[in-house]
Amino acid sequence: MDNDVGGDWRSALPTPGAQNSDFSGNAAPAIRQVANGPTSPTSGQPVTITAKVTDPDGVGSVNLLYQVNAPGNYVSAVIVNTSNFTTAHNPAYDLNWVTIPMYDDGTHGDTIAGDGVFAAQIAPPVNQNRTLIRYKVSATDALGASITARTPTILRLISRTTFTMACRIGRARSSG
Repeated sequence: MDNDVGGDWRSALPTPGAQNSDFSGNAAPAIRQVANGPTSPTSGQPVTITAKVTDPDGVGSVNLLYQVNAPGNYVSAVIVNTSNFTTAHNPAYDLNWVTIPMYDDGTHGDTIAGDGVFAAQIAPPVNQNRTLIRYKVSATDALGASITARTPTILRLISRTTFTMACRIGRARSSG
């Protein structure tokens, strides 16, 4: 395991004299350097999502998962109980995620084949004015261990496990 990759480490209760309680003989791939370009897409513009993914056993597959929230139909990751200000997971948040493969082959928005940077493109018709697109990256190694990235957001925090991207258009001009 690489000490420089935070995903290789887990928090667990102490187990003096015994194997750690969260020990795994096969750690999941490390996902890092997740980015979208352009950072502020315009309506109808393709968006490329990239992520550096590595694993000592080899990377089996990498996928981009994205969820479209149309204007007026925002889905919160949590439900807030306003009587006692507690939160609970919103089951609707888990619905309507689209999965597309990410590639490290020099195509599909990937610039250099075999460098460990995987890419996928969200098609222009998805990116519409005032549309919020959440995304996350998942990876599986050659032995079957998998992970979904828990990383900070790109533009605005929605939850601990997703990134967000908002499409914009130029300012409207009035005539007359």
